[in-house]
Amino acid sequence: MGYWGWRPLLCGVFISAWVVGCDIVRDNTEPSASAPSSYPSVTLTVGRLPTIGLSPPTPAMPTSVVTAETTAAATAEPFHYMIQPGDTLEEIATRFNLSIEALQDANAGITTLEPGENLIIPRPTPLPLDVQAPTCYETTPGNLLCLGRIDNPLEVPVESVTVEVSLFQADGTTTQRRTTVEQILIPAGSFAPYQASFAANDFNSVHARLVNAEDASDVANVMLLVQDVEAQVLDGRVVISAVITNPDGEDVELLRAFITLLDSVGKVIGYRVLVFETGTILGGGEQYPLQIEVTPQVSEVSPEYHVYVEGRSVP
Repeated sequence: MGYWGWRPLLCGVFISAWVVGCDIVRDNTEPSASAPSSYPSVTLTVGRLPTIGLSPPTPAMPTSVVTAETTAAATAEPFHYMIQPGDTLEEIATRFNLSIEALQDANAGITTLEPGENLIIPRPTPLPLDVQAPTCYETTPGNLLCLGRIDNPLEVPVESVTVEVSLFQADGTTTQRRTTVEQILIPAGSFAPYQASFAANDFNSVHARLVNAEDASDVANVMLLVQDVEAQVLDGRVVISAVITNPDGEDVELLRAFITLLDSVGKVIGYRVLVFETGTILGGGEQYPLQIEVTPQVSEVSPEYHVYVEGRSVP
């Protein structure tokens, strides 16, 4: 989507719920969690997955160097807009959510507009999020899947998060992929996974940098409950089941559910998105059973899992 392409979706209220795996239960029973006793506390503490039934899938490709650029030094790249007849500085600045001064500063103090000429449209410097360097896995011969995460250490949610992944190949070439984080919001203190795919056989290193992230504190955010969480391992697949509950009186349309598998040091080893059928409405007090299967890319002794659900209010 374009830079502001999905912004109209925010006419509704987005609802998010998440479950974070913890290092508490270490036995051979399936982990479970009870619902929070009061709304809107939705962060549940659950056990790690047992190791029974995990079979090693394709191992990760070796890397000699894996780094991520610090986001504090990241700068947003501008883009160009061709001036149309009748355009004014004020109209263009409003269209791109800029001040007239910022637009002039990026264009040598321009005061008059000539149709057909290009204006530099500056983008805001990304917020200081933490970019985890991706780990790349060979999914099929000649194809790499690189998985990483973006952590939001801020006290506000963020949106429009985009990263650029650069793969430095053994033959000296570099391939870059830009990918937008699929979660519409990354809540304060939480994280979201990202992924990038490459056609390559081997590589020397992989880097990731933040391209864009914006403050989403103006987006109304209500919580759903995630209850009766259970996890089991079947033939190397992790099966997560839960019940989504809408404790409010307002109808909610469920959009997507995200399951992320993490290893013992927090690296992403599995990731899947479930898109709900259009028009899946959860009324006040109603419940929706959820089940998602995720195949980890490595055989992890005790993978953790993270559940995140997105929805929007129904007018």
